[in-house]
Amino acid sequence: TWQQSTSVRARFDEGLGELRAYQPTGVVATSWGMRMRMIDVTLDMVREKPLLGHGLGSWLTQWRQRTQGGGQLLEAQMTPHNEYLLITEQAGLVGLAVWLAGLATFLATAWRAGRAGEAALMVFVALAWSALFSVAIRDAKFAMSLLTLAGLAVAAAVRHPD
Repeated sequence: TWQQSTSVRARFDEGLGELRAYQPTGVVATSWGMRMRMIDVTLDMVREKPLLGHGLGSWLTQWRQRTQGGGQLLEAQMTPHNEYLLITEQAGLVGLAVWLAGLATFLATAWRAGRAGEAALMVFVALAWSALFSVAIRDAKFAMSLLTLAGLAVAAAVRHPD
């Protein structure tokens, strides 16, 4: 799809250029470079405590300790912009497994509901996909709308299965 849009194609080209120029240390001032640094630093946090994580709410404290000298834009980040990384840093692989099991359960419930579950299936796919690029459960802009839609769609699918 991005090949059909000049502006989207230009944004991807810009991002790929930012990734090629990315340095794992020092000041980061590009959007995709910041995302790479967030991934790098957060994965370092996960490697330290992979099973149970650093604890709920720990990402910001860990982030601030590790990003000194990375530039004001980088240091000001409040989340890793990836729900899966945030959960894994805070609750470890155990927490990630619980999150994935919950997503899988809701996806399976929506799938089994047939046509009545199509709305729920779409919402949970959107939630799972958006979680790759944002903290879709923590961020009120995403979480409130997606979880409300998900709840309504699941309720409709369970109440009126095909």
